[in-house]
Amino acid sequence: MKKGGHLASIHSVSEAASIMAMTGGHDSWIGLSRESKAKPWSWTDKSTYGEEVIGLAGQRQLWKNHLVGHDSLCGRWGWGSSGVWDDVSCSEVRPFTCAIPPSSSKFFVSNERKTWAEAQASCRQVGGNLASLHSISEVKEAYEECGTLEPWLGLTRTSVKSPWTWEDGSAYGLSPLSDDGNELWRKAGNGASKNSGTEYLCGRWGVGGAWDDSPCNERKPFMCRLQAAPPNPPSAPPQAPGGCVDTPLFTNGYVLTCADFAAHGLCADGHVVAGKQWAVGPKYNYPEHNCCVCGKGRPMPPPAPLPPSSPTRLFEYYEIGMTFDEARKTCQADGGDLASIHSIYETQQAVRVSKNADSWIGLHRTSASTPWGWTDGSAYGQETLTENGAKDLMAKKYSGHVCGRWGWSGTAWDAVDCNHRLHFTCRFLPAPPAPPALPPSQPSPPLAPGVFQACKLDITANFGDGLTAFSKLTIKDGSGQPITGMAASTSCHHFPASVPPRHALDGNIHTKFLCIARTMDLIATFPSPTVVSGYDITTANDTPNRDPQSWTFSCRPTANAAWEQLSSVQSFAHVNARFASYGGFGVTYPTAPPVLLDSNRVAMHVEA
Repeated sequence: MKKGGHLASIHSVSEAASIMAMTGGHDSWIGLSRESKAKPWSWTDKSTYGEEVIGLAGQRQLWKNHLVGHDSLCGRWGWGSSGVWDDVSCSEVRPFTCAIPPSSSKFFVSNERKTWAEAQASCRQVGGNLASLHSISEVKEAYEECGTLEPWLGLTRTSVKSPWTWEDGSAYGLSPLSDDGNELWRKAGNGASKNSGTEYLCGRWGVGGAWDDSPCNERKPFMCRLQAAPPNPPSAPPQAPGGCVDTPLFTNGYVLTCADFAAHGLCADGHVVAGKQWAVGPKYNYPEHNCCVCGKGRPMPPPAPLPPSSPTRLFEYYEIGMTFDEARKTCQADGGDLASIHSIYETQQAVRVSKNADSWIGLHRTSASTPWGWTDGSAYGQETLTENGAKDLMAKKYSGHVCGRWGWSGTAWDAVDCNHRLHFTCRFLPAPPAPPALPPSQPSPPLAPGVFQACKLDITANFGDGLTAFSKLTIKDGSGQPITGMAASTSCHHFPASVPPRHALDGNIHTKFLCIARTMDLIATFPSPTVVSGYDITTANDTPNRDPQSWTFSCRPTANAAWEQLSSVQSFAHVNARFASYGGFGVTYPTAPPVLLDSNRVAMHVEA
């Protein structure tokens, strides 16, 4: 492989951080050398040694235990993620790190084995992205760089039914990459047709110079692109509605085809039906861009221009193991702070940037008995951060530690020892100002007995699966009609974004709420206080073992009142049918029931 460089020399904190990112903290040769034990150390490229600050604590050298190498004549980056130097025998066989002149190639290949997400983070640390390819000459140049390796490329997609894209956002599939004009995906076993990556979501350079798809968590070498990809060509004008053709084989991820969107009344005449906007968008593979009945081919208005002050970088993930204090100093040195999070959108972006990995964020408190706050001083615990209404995501609220990380595979926060070495996420845009304090609330007049503001379904057992799911909770008012406009919340911390609690209250049996637990709850808050006369549960499209088997149903008149249990069901019989009602349940009031609406009609049914 042609490199034209030299063993790495280090002259700044950012260069030291880049080497840590590229090597993952593993031992490797760098350009440290001396002529004899009596001679001083120097860099093999003859650059200045020991004059620049290269450590977070102001060090100009990074020797182990502050001892300059004392036994051998060659130096390595060693001792794992601690990132210090050590001297070893020059005859030892080790990996090595080179400094490559920027003009030598668009591409850089690392033989350090990483997951796809870790590789992308490493490429970003050196100012690039996992490689995208846009011409025959780029393919040849990149192939020379990778030699016999089969490295990760920037090929990615959101699901096995979604098209492939380049991670750097450049155009995919618009330029020929081979002399015969074809893409480079490997062919099927009989050589007759292109695989085009049929099983996994991440792409690599495979056998014989062809692309192949692999599980994203496999560890492989990787190729970075260090120069910007060519600009995308201008978009083609939208197709006229009369010539629209549905995307072949499209489904929304839940079996529904374009024809089903029309048959179920979700879309009509090129538009989403009013009130059915939940059925489109990224969670359902964008039917509005794939189905003519939902809007494919319909001319769209040009997007509104972004204001001059629109953010360009909110969060950035650093794949470098550091203590909490070291991570914060690094964020501040780069013009930001450890990440604070203030909205559902920011929660989603932080999870996306960090690829669900454990990482420091700006959670901190002065002692185990004081409240949590953000290191950037922004408001904590006042904004809604998830679709289930949570205002903080701390999973272990009673931990004695004072530093917080994003843990649990990106689903919750956790408190850990501040001296742990973790990756970290920085925030580079100012946090929003704290919302104004609410005026003192006036006490509400007491509600009549049997009138409630919210009800809770508390599922205590399912039929044996590790997940619990149902498609609909129906709560009936005093006249026996379903209550609409309810807001959903839950204490379940682990549910996929595509199956949130609000789906159980949207009245649609083809959506569902799924919690990754055998027990769960769902709280339904009404638009206004109302009489409750009964409720029902509807099964989802899941295995029956995920259906609720035992539960209690409780309601309360105000947000601060105690829950009043109105129904309890134990060991309910299997409902084998899918999208099926449990049959409906009445309620029994522990206090006086509501009054009659008139002499001929009872406001609600009371169980004996």
